[in-house]
Amino acid sequence: MKLDYPIRSRPNAKPQLGLAFTDRGKSTTDDRSVADLINDLTEQLKRLVRDEFRLAVFELQRKRKRLKFGMGTATVASLLGAATVVAAAVLALALVVPGWLSALIIGVGLLLFAGLAALVGRKQIKRATPRSPKRLSTESGKTWTRCTPSASLGAPLLGVSGETG
Repeated sequence: MKLDYPIRSRPNAKPQLGLAFTDRGKSTTDDRSVADLINDLTEQLKRLVRDEFRLAVFELQRKRKRLKFGMGTATVASLLGAATVVAAAVLALALVVPGWLSALIIGVGLLLFAGLAALVGRKQIKRATPRSPKRLSTESGKTWTRCTPSASLGAPLLGVSGETG
């Protein structure tokens, strides 16, 4: 079925509500078989799902652009705020010790924090990475698969995959 949209008769007229449906040029009594109707239904459903998917992708791309701008602005502002807090910490510590020493203490503390965060991130990446299977052949002709899990899961796992050859 195709949709016929009403045409405005006057330039300033409001469009009419609703749509008029017309058949594909056939008479009002539909002589099509059930198979033809089911075929039309599947085609229309395919088109509907495809169009809905395209619309969803378009909407997500629009939202992503807005989110990227907002997150970028927030990231820059938070970095500037963090730099200001570090400068304030250096100036506060400079009241007790010389300025160069306070900057050195704060700098070393930040480097230690960054190193600790990198170690934690590395451990999380290792956990998230899937195991890589390694095949081992034995004298009996069986192939064993050795999975190497992350260090936190314990010893490697072995399993028989069957006869070879």
